Amino acid sequence: MPMNSLYMIVLSVLFGGGYVLVATLLGEKFTRLAWRDDGDAELRALAAPLFGVVAHAVAASAALLLAPGLLPWLPWILVAAVVLDWKGSVRFVSANWRGLGLVTVYGLLCFAILVSFHVGAGRGDNLFWSIYNLTAITPGDSPQGLLQAQYLLHGQSLVGLQNFSLFDRPFLAGIVSLAALAGTGQSPGITFNDFPAAQAYLYIALWTWLNATFALTVAAIARRFAPERLQLVATLLVLAAPFLVFNIIGAWPKLFAAYITSVAAILALKGRWRWAVIASGIAFLAHGSFLWSHLSMCGLLVIYVAFFSTSWKRLWEAGLLGAMAAAFPVAWFLAEHHFGATTPLRTYYLYSVPVSYGLTHDTAEIARGFYTATNPGNLALLPFVNILKGLLPSEMLTWLVSFSIAGTGTDLRRIASALFYTQFNRPMFSLCLTAGLVACLGLWRGVSRNWSLALAVAAFFLLPLIPGMGIYRRDDHFISPVMLFAILPLLMAFSLGLGQLSRRGLLAVTTLVMAEYSLLYWARYPGIRYESDFFEYYLWLSLAAVVVTYFVILRCLRQASTSLAMADYGSPIRSWFAHVAVTPYRLAAASLAVAAFAGLCGPILTQQLMNDGGFVRYGWNIDLSRWSDLTANRDGQALLHTDLRSIENGVDHGEIWINTGQSLTFRNIPATEATKFSVSARIHPAWNAGATIEPVAFRAIVHSAGVQEVAEVTVEGAREQAGEWRQVAVDLSKFSGRNIKIEISPVAKQSGIWTLWRDPAISVAR
Repeated sequence: MPMNSLYMIVLSVLFGGGYVLVATLLGEKFTRLAWRDDGDAELRALAAPLFGVVAHAVAASAALLLAPGLLPWLPWILVAAVVLDWKGSVRFVSANWRGLGLVTVYGLLCFAILVSFHVGAGRGDNLFWSIYNLTAITPGDSPQGLLQAQYLLHGQSLVGLQNFSLFDRPFLAGIVSLAALAGTGQSPGITFNDFPAAQAYLYIALWTWLNATFALTVAAIARRFAPERLQLVATLLVLAAPFLVFNIIGAWPKLFAAYITSVAAILALKGRWRWAVIASGIAFLAHGSFLWSHLSMCGLLVIYVAFFSTSWKRLWEAGLLGAMAAAFPVAWFLAEHHFGATTPLRTYYLYSVPVSYGLTHDTAEIARGFYTATNPGNLALLPFVNILKGLLPSEMLTWLVSFSIAGTGTDLRRIASALFYTQFNRPMFSLCLTAGLVACLGLWRGVSRNWSLALAVAAFFLLPLIPGMGIYRRDDHFISPVMLFAILPLLMAFSLGLGQLSRRGLLAVTTLVMAEYSLLYWARYPGIRYESDFFEYYLWLSLAAVVVTYFVILRCLRQASTSLAMADYGSPIRSWFAHVAVTPYRLAAASLAVAAFAGLCGPILTQQLMNDGGFVRYGWNIDLSRWSDLTANRDGQALLHTDLRSIENGVDHGEIWINTGQSLTFRNIPATEATKFSVSARIHPAWNAGATIEPVAFRAIVHSAGVQEVAEVTVEGAREQAGEWRQVAVDLSKFSGRNIKIEISPVAKQSGIWTLWRDPAISVAR
């Protein structure tokens, strides 16, 4: 490795780890000021990094507005503040060295894994492409804080800004990135998405350590939900997960937002409601995908304060909390409306197109393409199909179902690839398949009697499903990158599930989990090798870390008792609901019912409120060869065949066999102003009535409420000509908004002439 690269890596480690350490020490001083009456040292230690980072962000925002020249000096001013109160800092470090050491070492290990991958055969064109090769987090997502920092510093003068949407991601990550990098003299340049290697290293180190603060959340959850002797086991099993490691080095601020959300949840449980709402709002500002967890958690809090508190001031307090919760997204969306326009991510969620597509096409064009490519039935089922995909290990099941003895050869890498995308996408199996089953056990045993788990499931999994069930119209929407906050109830359930296992069960689970981890780490590195060209540090480092973790866990299990006690299910929340018949199980069931109701009503309401023309204006395609509402007149002849299929030039066709004298009617078909009916028809090739065919009319009659439209095509003459496909089409614009009947029939003087009708359909008139 070149010396300048090694120098850059060392500086990045000092910068990333040092920033989080200074921010934590600074934040501890703010927690002392804010909560003087609180003796909960554990809560203050958990919230210290949040307070420090937010304090720096607020100071940087003020400097950016009032005195930009002060920005490079701010980090050093914060260091000076920590040094001035060095006695308080020493006391905090001596009392909380385990938490500080955990974040520091974990961040160092994650950063080392990325660097070792980057200097190996998996490297990309730059660090962000290496992140993509390792973690599948795109080069448009990993530097988003740096892109925002560029915009904050240079605004509309950025070169190439028109190729990216900024306003869908709140700017806390950008402010923190700009404020921290400015202190190193590495402020981002004026060319959009163009970063020197040194700047990329510093930025990734910064967010690696900020995301590594989630280790504090993992340890806090293990302490609360796992039996005492299994707390270290639960913590190590989670921290070793590739999902967590890859999201930490992915450099997007989602795990930092998840850490902030966990702080908000603990503050709510401890009765610090206003602080909880503020912390939850800050999580939304860290990453926009946490909007729904913010609204869900604060919504539950408002409901409790309004209906279950005994204080007469509860309605005032509930209204204040609701206003505080709404202020964060309202302020952001007002700023977006003032400075920007309709953003591509909205078309991404509402019309299922890539973000980049929204930059070059207007909404009307996108809406037309969306409605003509789907139908109301699919939209109605979409939320429930998506939630089933989200709950199941879909990628592993897809691989399993598609496996065939005659198929493409299967090896460990193909299996590992399916396993990787399962843990990358599926919230329930984010850790791995084995851990997901343990979490299911914990949910099954714990959600009925553990208030904390039931509230977490409601606030961070079930209620955030509502927008996806009713507003977002995308295939496979309930995936971990969209709802990373769902990892919080998963970790709770996993910790509870471990407590339900015997010693042998724990040994088996640990072995299987570590085997899955090893397979995932190994498979992310390319199979190709370059002799004497690259260093294989990544494989040695990642697999050594897994092995060491495994043996540490085995040592912990030897010390655990054979009879593991259940985790404590007590919670202060139980007393809040003491006067009404509300249980944790009923809370979770009610949240699920609300989400299901949103899935039933949401798609319809969204179509009504969008005011974009919808299906009425744009229509949708209907394959009538599979239509089930049919009536027929067979004129005493043989039965009609309505389910024939044929393949011609690789294309599958639906066909109907009708004799002259017979007819078939499609009933209750919705018509719109932009659709037409079409069908192809011909004399059956097997009809042997002679060399010439008497006139046969292929007729289609559309009628509804006294309005009728007829179209027909007549064939006669030579047998070869009469056997060619002829199209019959009817414009349905005059029937817009009605349910229609379409009758097709071959008409001739002679009954019983065999005819085939192919691909009857309602299609969008182009």
